[in-house]
Amino acid sequence: MSVTRAALRQAVAARMMRTVVGVASGGSTVALADPDRLQDAGASDDAWTGAWLHITAGANAGEVRRVTVYDPASGSVTVNRPFAQPIDGTSAYELLRLLSPAELHQAIDDTLTRCWRRTLADLTSVADAQRQFPLPAWVTRRQQVVEVWERRGEHLRAVDWWRLRRRPVASPSPFWLEVGHAPGGALVVEALRPYEALANDQGITDAPADWVVAGALAHAYRRLRRDAPAADVDRYAALQWEAAHEFQRLSRLYQPRAVRRVQLGERL
Repeated sequence: MSVTRAALRQAVAARMMRTVVGVASGGSTVALADPDRLQDAGASDDAWTGAWLHITAGANAGEVRRVTVYDPASGSVTVNRPFAQPIDGTSAYELLRLLSPAELHQAIDDTLTRCWRRTLADLTSVADAQRQFPLPAWVTRRQQVVEVWERRGEHLRAVDWWRLRRRPVASPSPFWLEVGHAPGGALVVEALRPYEALANDQGITDAPADWVVAGALAHAYRRLRRDAPAADVDRYAALQWEAAHEFQRLSRLYQPRAVRRVQLGERL
């Protein structure tokens, strides 16, 4: 099932920190009010001080500010610098306590590059009787390439012999494919491809959401552990280990298995 970057960010935030997701009832260029979610007579005035206010839809969508004042009696927050437009009833928002949206996006993208899926990619032929072919730019490791096929009509037939070779000249991928003879049809490489990073909140990935969330949590806790006061280092280290262990477990479930033919002359 496809999932958006916004949904992944909110899932990661909900797992690791105090967060609020809602729609403002009103505000101004420097304040946002939402009594239904932010009003709390028993809360401290600094409960949301320093948090990131991320406007996700409506007026000022995509803008991020830091909270300087929280008023629990009225359920409003004041930010460090003005928005371009006054906050109104169309302004959907997130309040994030520990990490900024940009840091969460980096954690998600870092995880997606470590999650692979099995795919087929056509190789471009550049000359007749060609035996060496450039690989797609996303092939950066030998173990990604599983098999090479020759496409004839609607059918695929495994190439008799092939190997990967490093190219001495600059190319998108550090490897080129060499086959034993010039193919009679188009070549198709079967490989493990990383999921793509997501450029915006509407960006969609087919990577399993729980897999990405676990990896992003491990990344985020590693960052927090690095920057935390000494008293919090052990706590973040434990949380990082727990998330990394979950990511490894899910990798065994979701990561495709690559079983390659052993061929003479190919260094695995």
